[in-house]
Amino acid sequence: MALIEDRDVDDVVRLAVEANQALGAAGQGDLVWGHVSVRDPRGRGFWMKASGLGFEEVDASRMLLLGLDGEVLSGTGSRHIEFPIHGEIYRMRPDVECVVHTHSAAANALASLGVPLRALSHEGVLFTHPDVPRFLRTGGLVKTKDLGVGLATTLGDARACLMPRHGLVAVGESVATGVMAAVLLDKACRVQLAAMAAGEPISWSDEAEAASKRDEIWNPPLLESGWQYLRRKALAAEVAAEPAAIETSPSELEWIGENSGRIRTSLPNGYCVRPPDEACPKPDDCLACSHFFTGGRFLPVHRQQARTIDLLIARAEAEGLAAVANSHRRRGERLKALIRSLEEPTCTATKHPVDRFGDGSHLPGGALRSAGVKAARRTVDGQQVSTPNGASSSR
Repeated sequence: MALIEDRDVDDVVRLAVEANQALGAAGQGDLVWGHVSVRDPRGRGFWMKASGLGFEEVDASRMLLLGLDGEVLSGTGSRHIEFPIHGEIYRMRPDVECVVHTHSAAANALASLGVPLRALSHEGVLFTHPDVPRFLRTGGLVKTKDLGVGLATTLGDARACLMPRHGLVAVGESVATGVMAAVLLDKACRVQLAAMAAGEPISWSDEAEAASKRDEIWNPPLLESGWQYLRRKALAAEVAAEPAAIETSPSELEWIGENSGRIRTSLPNGYCVRPPDEACPKPDDCLACSHFFTGGRFLPVHRQQARTIDLLIARAEAEGLAAVANSHRRRGERLKALIRSLEEPTCTATKHPVDRFGDGSHLPGGALRSAGVKAARRTVDGQQVSTPNGASSSR
């Protein structure tokens, strides 16, 4: 995996979004509290979500770039008050590219018992010999530079730290290792709590076995595999979410009434206006076709497709299929260019005309081409898809 400093900013923001969604998929959420950050590749600070959002709600538009002292350098929304957790760890640990803070119930429960964490399972070997450090200065919010420095000092060169009465902090030299450290520490705590509820544990990995298991079970490729699973799980949860109805404005209904004979196909992320007697020129690549229209309201679906394409690229590269990866990459680049254009506040259909029907007519701004068009099946990005009238999948 490329180092953060070798990536462009858009790629790092995407990774930060995926880190949030992966933590949500792993059950690390606590309503809208908890946060994860990724170091900025240009050395300006770090990217983290705006406050007031659950992990699973985050997208690129809700990401903030903060300086190490908490100044908001880019993005809109309020920053989390506990930014010193991230800023001071990044300042003290140049090897760290990702910082995670969650309110793990299991971490709080185990920390309250004042007992060492034992390597009762595979997960435990990552945080024992020596025992996982504990930040004891406060169970309250880490909202000052002094407390941030104290937490970073307690963490030292460890991969995680328990925060009694508050949760945990985990770090990684990549997004994958940072997110996995948080998820695995939570699981190690849950395993020990379950064992202690049944009796007194009498067996756990000693130092030699723990060291061996760390190398064999938690090497970078296997941590990467766990991270990729969480990414897929987050994506599957989004795909399975109930589609939200899309309202159609009076002007759009008027356009539909006038042009219903010209609308051929309703697709999950747009509408095809190919004339009835014309063969489809790009059956496997609607986004590159001049007959395909999309509006800003389909952004959630486009973003979802972009994440899917990224997963396909990663899978193809992992299997050594360079040609397949390049094919997906070209499609993804076109899709991301479309997403960027639709994210512009002034974006309307007149900026993206796809067909004048020979009479100079256009869709109205942001128009949805057919609330009344019957669902149809077509191939989009190589998959057979269908959509109900005027519906689109979104979070």
